[in-house]
Amino acid sequence: MSSYLAFLREDWQEFKREEQVALWTTYVVVLVLIWLWAPTALYLCIGGLCYLAFRRWMIGARCRSNATLEGKTAVVTGGNCGIGREAALELSRRGARVIIASRDVGKSRLAAAGIRSETGGEVIVKQLDLGSLQSVRAFADDVNKTEEKVHLLVNNAGCLLPTRRTTGDGHETTFQVNYLAPFLLTHLLTDKLVRSAPARVINVSSTGHWFTDLDLNDLECERKPYALWTRYGTSKLAQILHARELARRLRQRSVTAFSLHPGVVNTDIYREQRGKWYHSEFLKGVLFSYFFRNARMGAQTVVYCAVEPTLTAESGGYYSDCRRGWASAQAQDDQLAAKLWAASEKMLGLE
Repeated sequence: MSSYLAFLREDWQEFKREEQVALWTTYVVVLVLIWLWAPTALYLCIGGLCYLAFRRWMIGARCRSNATLEGKTAVVTGGNCGIGREAALELSRRGARVIIASRDVGKSRLAAAGIRSETGGEVIVKQLDLGSLQSVRAFADDVNKTEEKVHLLVNNAGCLLPTRRTTGDGHETTFQVNYLAPFLLTHLLTDKLVRSAPARVINVSSTGHWFTDLDLNDLECERKPYALWTRYGTSKLAQILHARELARRLRQRSVTAFSLHPGVVNTDIYREQRGKWYHSEFLKGVLFSYFFRNARMGAQTVVYCAVEPTLTAESGGYYSDCRRGWASAQAQDDQLAAKLWAASEKMLGLE
């Protein structure tokens, strides 16, 4: 009982540090409402407490594992901002040598310098554009030639596009950036991961996979009308299936694979929505400040999947808030995962 009370006290202290806006808003509202007649004040005070409870639930769980990554090398795609940067920071803090892989080298160097100043760890930058399969191959070739080992691959980078576009490789952009390019990258680094075993592959997916399905006959979205959130969800569903099939294939080779939902996070992935009425600065300020979790909390499940020792026997699992998550029926379909793998190999010319 005493340990549980200590946990609650620690959690409350962390909540106060992270959620100053929510706390002060509640305090001010309570003080103003004290001048109103009692029933109204009571109802609104209860509403304020309910909001704080909702906010605490919304920001999610923290990774409580004390595991370190001394002597390990981690590759984090999209590690220059948002969830990727926070994950890279925490992995570096735990002793890992971190490779930030992103399209914007200048921004990545600034992020790497900031992480080094906080952790004193080794953080290097390599260019990777998931919108170009040639860039993926060049990056993987560089890593395979220059890195002795890779113990952790975090497929974090992604995009959210309002309209259908195609890459220079001829693939639908959302599908390539969020799934097809990470699939290729993982494929090209698999031998390095096996030689570095025990190793882990982590796919940052989304609970959005619940609101779509995967049509193996229309992976490029050429037949159905393009819908932003449906297409995004399809690519994230593919990531979960990729992790399941990868786990099955590498089960005897000490390489584990996981997928996860980071939460509803305030990150730069919404940049393509700027200018839309529903993405005005006012609405964004309200939503992001009072409802979305910050990038640090969004990275907690990534770190959990990277370091938690008890997950070794749970390869292929889907996680949310630092525990096993609820995946859709399609996301648990091993036959579909195998068929998607074969289709992906064909699309990439890997047969």
